[in-house]
Amino acid sequence: MSQQNNGLVYTMLAIFMLLAGGLGAVAAMRHSTASQKESELAQITRDKTQAEDALRKEQDKVSTLLKLIGRDGADVGVSGGQDPNTVAGAIEAKINSPRLTDNSRAATSLEGAADKAATDRDIQKTAAVRRQEDLQKHIDELARVVESKDAEIKVQQDGREAAEADLLAKEQRHAEELATINAQFNELQATLDEVRTEYTEYKHNSENERALLEQDNRDKREALLTLRRELFEKDDVSFANEDGIISSVDQGQLLAYINLGKADGLREGTTFSVYVSGHGGIGRRNTDDIKAKIQVVSIMDTHLAKARITYQDANRPVAKGDPIYSPTFTSGLPMEVAITGLIDFNGSPGSDRDELISLITQQGATVSVQVDENGNFVTERGEAMTEDEATEAISHTTRFLIIGDLGQDADGDSKDDKKLETYQAIQLKTALLQRKAENHGVYEVALSTFLEFLGYTRQHQVFRSGQIYPRGLANGARSASTKARLGSRHSSAAISPLYSNRRRARTPSIGHVSKLYE
Repeated sequence: MSQQNNGLVYTMLAIFMLLAGGLGAVAAMRHSTASQKESELAQITRDKTQAEDALRKEQDKVSTLLKLIGRDGADVGVSGGQDPNTVAGAIEAKINSPRLTDNSRAATSLEGAADKAATDRDIQKTAAVRRQEDLQKHIDELARVVESKDAEIKVQQDGREAAEADLLAKEQRHAEELATINAQFNELQATLDEVRTEYTEYKHNSENERALLEQDNRDKREALLTLRRELFEKDDVSFANEDGIISSVDQGQLLAYINLGKADGLREGTTFSVYVSGHGGIGRRNTDDIKAKIQVVSIMDTHLAKARITYQDANRPVAKGDPIYSPTFTSGLPMEVAITGLIDFNGSPGSDRDELISLITQQGATVSVQVDENGNFVTERGEAMTEDEATEAISHTTRFLIIGDLGQDADGDSKDDKKLETYQAIQLKTALLQRKAENHGVYEVALSTFLEFLGYTRQHQVFRSGQIYPRGLANGARSASTKARLGSRHSSAAISPLYSNRRRARTPSIGHVSKLYE
């Protein structure tokens, strides 16, 4: 029973739904039709409004035209009408009538206006035709100009396009070349970087190796110089050879003949030291083997000269075959020496530098550089030299560095500050010359030893009682007190310029020579 009731309900529900769907469709159809009708009505209304607006505009145009022809409010009429009271009829009648030629008949009427309008229209038409012809000519001319300009523009455009194409091709080639160059540059840069790295490493290694070699050379040089100094100081080795020998001797006349002469470049006045035949070496610091001194007084032949014996050991007289030696003479070769320090060897006051230079130069040698009494570098003639010039003057041609008094013993005793400064300057510059002398193997020799080698003999003064002593004392007068102010050390007596430190220019020779030296 329950199932039957449910079936009835479902049936009623289905019928209701069908009815509702049908009514909805009918309502939708009616609504659609009504909407369509309303749209059509709205369109008709709009069309009517537009037609009325158009009609009103045409009526306005007709009213305006009628006012212009002087028929305001008249009936327009129809075309072909015969009623002259209408505008159309009057105009057609006027058109069909002969053309009026008398302008005076024209009036402010439709006919007059029409005649005038026709005449003006013809005139305007003719003028318009002419203007149109002129305008057409001008247009044609402009067209030709435009065509010509277009042709020129076309040529310019073609040229521009060709130039742009060529430029584009060049830019492309340039870009390709630039890319190639950049690639090559990058390769070269990489190679350069590698070379720089290798060079930096090589330079670093070379500098290290060079520093080691230089240090090794310095060490070896110092060791060599030390050994050389020790050898000379300890063993007193011989560094020179004999220059000649005694050929014969005349003890009665104190003359000796040597085997040197013109061919050897020997000069008169040259002095030699005479060694014993069994000497231990020429030029040693130990001068015990020197037994005599001679001075050349005459050049007799190519290899023969006469010399005066200025000194000889009584127990070891000069004999035939004795070797002779001079530090400033070498057969056929120029000789240079350097001098440094205070020079005083003959016991007279003042410097004996001029006398030493004279002894050296008169035998053919030269003084390449010297440190004077003021601690300055000077030439043989006393001209100032720079430090570079002075050190360069010491070379392989320099044979001796003659060292005088360097004031080393007076450094602590002297109270004269200026004198101490002078000694210090002399010692400093002497050290520079000594270093350069060691590099060139120049033999350093004390002044006294050099004079022994040279065969120098101090000239003895003869003094008789009652005469004025012609020379100053070697030591001079001493102060009564060690702290007393020193006065003048010069003697008031007449002193020979040769031995005085108050130097004057030497008196030149007048040509008279002693027969002993002729």
